[in-house]
Amino acid sequence: MQLAVSRSKFTVAVLFLLTLPLFGWGCESEKSVIPPPQSQDAIKTSDVSETPKVPEGWKVYKSERLQLSFAYPDNWYVLEDEKLGILVSDFQLPLTLPPNMGIDVPIVISRSDAEEQQLLAALYEEDPSATVEDVKVNNYSGKRYQYKAGPDDRPVVSYRFFDETQFVTVSADASLQSSLVQNILNTLSF
Repeated sequence: MQLAVSRSKFTVAVLFLLTLPLFGWGCESEKSVIPPPQSQDAIKTSDVSETPKVPEGWKVYKSERLQLSFAYPDNWYVLEDEKLGILVSDFQLPLTLPPNMGIDVPIVISRSDAEEQQLLAALYEEDPSATVEDVKVNNYSGKRYQYKAGPDDRPVVSYRFFDETQFVTVSADASLQSSLVQNILNTLSF
């Protein structure tokens, strides 16, 4: 029961992103652009390796559409959704998702433009206890956000990297074992 409650915020966030087009958000309009992260002399290096190494017994997922790849545990499941990105879960996922329906998964990997990143940043800003730090993973510089989201204040950790035109975001339930998320990040390539 606690697992279902702890994942409900992620479901709320996914549902929120799915409903944006219904209200006209995310449609073509004048966009304010978030600049890419500036290179800094003192970027904090996280405790994840800079050398992509696939853990023994893990599978590698490659997305041609999102132009990225990563490894995940062999007993986990992956579903690529056109709107949500890549859903990574420890339970069997449906082959397709019904339209405008969210799904509660432990990890979501996605690409987004600056406008979508502003909407995600609003979730971070709503939590006064939220933290942000500079990170470097596999020679990608980015930010690590930790915040609470949704009606039950579910802890979320989100890594965001910029690759010339779009952001790559890895969001995870903060209650997941940190080594699992770190291993996925260690193998992320885009």
